[in-house]
Amino acid sequence: MQIGFKALEAQFGIVLVQPLRVESTIGTTRSVRESPERIQNQYPGVRPDDTFAGHFEFGLKYEEIHLEFFARLFAACGPEPLEQWCRAEPFGQYARRAAFFYEWLTGRRLDVPDLSGGTYVDAVSADTYLTRTEAVRERRWRINNNLPGTPAFCPLIRRTPTLGQALQFDPFGAIVELDRQFGEDVLMRAAAWLTLKESRASFLIEHEADKTDRIKRFAHVMAEHCGKLEVPLGIGSLTVLQKGILGETALRLGTRRSPVFVGQATLRDDIVHYIGPHFSVLDGMLDGLKAFEQATRGREALARAAAIAFGFVTSTR
Repeated sequence: MQIGFKALEAQFGIVLVQPLRVESTIGTTRSVRESPERIQNQYPGVRPDDTFAGHFEFGLKYEEIHLEFFARLFAACGPEPLEQWCRAEPFGQYARRAAFFYEWLTGRRLDVPDLSGGTYVDAVSADTYLTRTEAVRERRWRINNNLPGTPAFCPLIRRTPTLGQALQFDPFGAIVELDRQFGEDVLMRAAAWLTLKESRASFLIEHEADKTDRIKRFAHVMAEHCGKLEVPLGIGSLTVLQKGILGETALRLGTRRSPVFVGQATLRDDIVHYIGPHFSVLDGMLDGLKAFEQATRGREALARAAAIAFGFVTSTR
């Protein structure tokens, strides 16, 4: 028998882009089967109530936070199950967290009064996920909103043992040590050369390797502005970078105003691998990226850079 989020997924017929990674069932013995794609947990003697509240609470306790699943589930179930849960357990931390997620993701207010007291609990575990540097207190539910972003962009990066080891690397400390060994002049020359080589490789992928002037401008812009923009993902900063790369002859600056896709042509078919978001939603997506970058300043640089780079490429290209 399935329990937890998988049970709710089946009950409400949820279809996900990113599948739930954790599957919990009731069994005679405790067992865990884990692979990179899936974790199968079997629990003996554990039987949550076969209700929305019972399965959602179990998922919050023992499974992974999955914001896409939450958003699709709330759209399917509506506010009633959460309102009933909150009225039955007004001070229950799991009911409060579920209600917070509902209002945060949907932008709609549940028909439940604000809490007048109670201790604050975190929205997600800082030991399990990369969180914002300073939590925002949500007085209505007595929740510390430590989610790293906004509904427009909020990647949840799990602090797995493997990732934890990788994040021990200190980029700034490594640069300081290189500076001590080789000096600033050698490092700057090496950085300029590597930037130019990387730029040529990137433009080759885009079939623009013949545009030497643009490649040089791209390398120059990276050297001139990287690490020096106060709001690097603000539209003003991005326009400065764009103008420096495209040059004075650019016809238009700013976010794109046309559809884009990534694909390939074969002898038999045209294959589309990726369709970019509609240009009408780009400004909101960039605001989400900017909010994530600002909210997580001080957290591990490698994790932040990976999340921002992925979000920027997939949303704006």
